[in-house]
Amino acid sequence: MKLQINLYIGAKVVAEHKVFTPGAPAKLKLTLDNSGKAPQTGVKDVVFVYAQLLDAKNNPVTANNIAINFSLEGNGKLISPATITTSGGYASALVEVGDSLANLKISASTDALETASLLLETK
Repeated sequence: MKLQINLYIGAKVVAEHKVFTPGAPAKLKLTLDNSGKAPQTGVKDVVFVYAQLLDAKNNPVTANNIAINFSLEGNGKLISPATITTSGGYASALVEVGDSLANLKISASTDALETASLLLETK
């Protein structure tokens, strides 16, 4: 279901806003929260990585209590527990950055969805 609001000035649409009713969770999207600053190596910097539930049309799904399993490869450490349950469609992992960002990859999975991965290296 979709709700769309259009704002008109005269006969011209000048703004619009759409809200969709999401479907069932179909995939995970990982996002690095760098808070405007790139992760620093060699200083035990920590960053949050968010796993978000999306439906098949990439709409956010706000489901709660879905277990997300996080794993880490490379020079870093997963500080948060490996399994986090969603709240409002999100699960957050806390990662400590090691001496290198090269090949530092976090992955998230559930029993029902394909694994999503994110390289933490910056460009």
